[in-house]
Amino acid sequence: MASKLLVLSGAEVGAIIEKHLPINSVLENQASVFKALHARLEEIDNPLRTAVRAPNHTGLFMPSRLGPHTTCKVVCVPNAESKQRGLPASTMLLDGESGRTRAFINAAKLTALRTAAGSMLTTRALEALRRDGGKGLSHIVLFGAGQQAVFHALLLVQITRQQSDAEMHLNFVVRKREEDLQQDIRNNLDWLRHQVKDLHVAITVLQTSGESQVEAAVRQAKVLVSAVPSTAPLFPSSWVASGTHVILIGSYKPHMQEVETSLIHRAKGALIVDDADACAHEAGDLIKANVDAKDCISLGALLSHSTFSDTSKPPSRDAALKALQELGGSSRDHDISLFKSVGVGLQDVAITSLVVETAETMAGIGTRLDF
Repeated sequence: MASKLLVLSGAEVGAIIEKHLPINSVLENQASVFKALHARLEEIDNPLRTAVRAPNHTGLFMPSRLGPHTTCKVVCVPNAESKQRGLPASTMLLDGESGRTRAFINAAKLTALRTAAGSMLTTRALEALRRDGGKGLSHIVLFGAGQQAVFHALLLVQITRQQSDAEMHLNFVVRKREEDLQQDIRNNLDWLRHQVKDLHVAITVLQTSGESQVEAAVRQAKVLVSAVPSTAPLFPSSWVASGTHVILIGSYKPHMQEVETSLIHRAKGALIVDDADACAHEAGDLIKANVDAKDCISLGALLSHSTFSDTSKPPSRDAALKALQELGGSSRDHDISLFKSVGVGLQDVAITSLVVETAETMAGIGTRLDF
């Protein structure tokens, strides 16, 4: 009898993430991707994405192969003028031997999860470089309140709670046109509140119209996440204190820009990218700042260095600085550290395979169809 096609809904994927995927397993899953990319293994194929423009969104088609698994993910990013919120996404997983379609899943949450996992790998690896010396993330600012921002917040809470029970403050900054907190944004934040209840986490929503409040929050931030597909800087570089770790995931085209070029230059020596080739073509923040490839350290190179290879145990400050120098960075005390991600298709292969393999061992989850 032929194998059946597994279909997983968004709710089913969410249930697997919440109950069956420990954060350390997710981080290890994603770390293996970046290490393989850095090693340029023959078993990977990761072409640049193809963008198809529509009136209300840009469709991004991302095929990739990692070992025996091949996926193609399609994600639609709404235009700035669009009223649509969120990032609709679907992923098809092919069987390595037969080439048949093994699974088709709603990937909206997986896109957010794998992106956040990549960011957490840099946050944990470089935590000793923060101005608090890695002693907890008391204040976090996130521009945007979609699933990308919410999953970053959740994983930041989870990795912090492995070390500290101190109170955390999450400040979400939403744009003026979002001030009415549309239903999907309310749902995202309600979901997050449920996930972090009893974990001493305070969640605040700030509006861009309240500039003084936003400035105060940014100046206090130990980690700053920008998840907005913006074409202009969202805040002045001068607001960001030395020792802050900055994560940029919102811009994905050459004309897009989330931060001032001066902030990019402040990260020289500790500027990490998910994929140097992809960022050279797509990361508007780096392109506008005239950043040379030699000024960037790929996440795969970082994680392949013996100092950072254990994703569960961050190195000391001196060890981290020495390793960054060996990777082409600088041994000096950095002003800020920064991670720029445009997304790597191999991430989708790894996280999709992990979720599908988990689902296939579970009874009563997913729909199985003749195909």
